[in-house]
Amino acid sequence: MSVQEIERRLPDLSPAELERIEKLARILRHVGEPDWAERIAQAHAAMDAGKKFYEEDLLGVMAERRPAAQ
Repeated sequence: MSVQEIERRLPDLSPAELERIEKLARILRHVGEPDWAERIAQAHAAMDAGKKFYEEDLLGVMAERRPAAQ
């Protein structure tokens, strides 16, 4: 699917679908960061040790790390 085709279909999506796409795009931007795999491994190790995180907390941390220009 091309970017143009995706752009054409966006107006037909529900607000919930658009929000999901936005979340996925944010995550994909972070996947390319050099320390992403290490940060995820540390989070998994902490969870294995009994420290759990709520999704909202993780999204907040990710939003704080996102460059302001995006």
